[in-house]
Amino acid sequence: MDLSHSAELVVGMLIVAMGAALLARRWRLPYTIVLVLAGLGVALTRMVPEMTLSPDDYKAVCYSLLLPALLFEAALNLKWEAFARNWKAIFTLALPGTLVSIGLVGLLVHVLLGAPLIQALLLGAIISPTDPLSVLAMFRKLGVSKRLAVLVEGESLFNDAIGLVVFTILLDASAPGAHIAPLEGIISFCVVSLGGAVVGAVIGIGASRLTQQVDDHLIEITLSTVTAYGSFMAAEAMQLGGHHFSGIIAVVVAGLLMGNYGKTTGMSATTVVALHTFWEYAAFAVNSIVFLLIGAELGLLTGLPNLSAVFGYVFLVFLILQVARAVVSYGSGAIITRYWQPIPSTWRRVLFWGGLKGALSMVMVLQVPVLTRQWEGFDFLLTATFGVVFLSLMLQGLSVGNLVRRWGLSKQDEFVEQYQGLVGRIVAHRAALDELERLRRAHVVTPRIALQLSGPHRDAIEGLEQRIEVLADETEHLETEQVYEARRLVHHASKGSLLDAFQRGIISVGGGARSGDAGTCRGRGTGIGGDDLTRDRAQEPGVRGTHADRLRYGRRVPQ
Repeated sequence: MDLSHSAELVVGMLIVAMGAALLARRWRLPYTIVLVLAGLGVALTRMVPEMTLSPDDYKAVCYSLLLPALLFEAALNLKWEAFARNWKAIFTLALPGTLVSIGLVGLLVHVLLGAPLIQALLLGAIISPTDPLSVLAMFRKLGVSKRLAVLVEGESLFNDAIGLVVFTILLDASAPGAHIAPLEGIISFCVVSLGGAVVGAVIGIGASRLTQQVDDHLIEITLSTVTAYGSFMAAEAMQLGGHHFSGIIAVVVAGLLMGNYGKTTGMSATTVVALHTFWEYAAFAVNSIVFLLIGAELGLLTGLPNLSAVFGYVFLVFLILQVARAVVSYGSGAIITRYWQPIPSTWRRVLFWGGLKGALSMVMVLQVPVLTRQWEGFDFLLTATFGVVFLSLMLQGLSVGNLVRRWGLSKQDEFVEQYQGLVGRIVAHRAALDELERLRRAHVVTPRIALQLSGPHRDAIEGLEQRIEVLADETEHLETEQVYEARRLVHHASKGSLLDAFQRGIISVGGGARSGDAGTCRGRGTGIGGDDLTRDRAQEPGVRGTHADRLRYGRRVPQ
């Protein structure tokens, strides 16, 4: 395929993606659901021509170009403090949970559908990772417990990485003449995972340190891009005992470090906003291209059995996947509750039914055609993946919100949502006033111009504060929310000042502060510190801290 034709194809895909996004907004549907419908339309109309790429080029597009962007964007947004409090639960869901899911799906597909075991396991690795993008957006809208959201997000991030490592090992084992013994597979998994983690940590810490040396959002966004793809390429280029390290694990670790260490210690507010905007668009573009590429591949399939048989096979695979997901969600939930933290039964239902499939499964299956077209039954592997993702998004994606409400996990009410919106607008106006004051002190603008420009912002703040007072008079528990948020912010401010004094050498670890506070300094300095108030609230299996919850934890509303 020549370069000009490739450019036309990409532009065409982006036009379709933009149309899908507009329809998603108009219909108020998750974007991924509209995208999978667009991919189905591409498959039926065959509007995208066959891409005559070599196997190496196809792998470079799917694996080396698309995957790092998806995983880095997800890792960048995972809060380390929340992850650190729940890491045992997350890894229980992600590591043994993903391996159990892959094994169960592979075994059942092999037994019930007669697929060769290696292909069945490969299908399990492709469809086991979760993609809860639309579920997390729904969580934020409904005010679902933050701890539950962290479990869903953390599990998704790490089961993506684990699933990809297993997928890569199985793909190598499926090559003609290849053979990997179980013990060798376990050794390979450990080597590539740990090696990738080390490479990602080194590059992530180095990049985070560099952000402290510059204050230019364009340079720092470029640095984040280099970190995402550089960590991937560096890990893939390194080998130990004949096993190359996992670029996927490296990307996840580097993204976690830049999002929690580099972003908090070396980036200005302007850079953070620009960084998130850039990577949000990157994920949007990659998701769009992946779903349309899978549609193009489906449009090229020939020799499929009759349509009813295809639907039957796909639905059976979907049911098999749900059985495996139920085993993982309820089994892991029982283990976590028994040994670490309580996972209520309603949360286990959300973990089960909210385990949607998405772009990552599409990216993985797109790597298979160029390597295994000689397989008998390969066409079914492609259609099964698309069908499972389609059913997951349409059945689970459209129903999980209503189920969350029915199970009593939605505690976001209209008054709190209005209050948070008003506070957000006040924060924006105050930031504008602070910037005008900085410009006045730097003599960029005269005091008269600064006063003139600040007037509308001060008026807007006064009006918003009056609206908050009216809202507070209309609802009792809003004051409880304000008291909790104020205490949380004051707690953060006190920890921040103590950390600053420690880093500047004004106090020592054990000298001017209590041992508990010094520990907080050390933890916060390394990105592991915890917020006691937030931890109390997060550990509660219930949801958004009702009045009774706060009385129980000593957060009493002033009379």
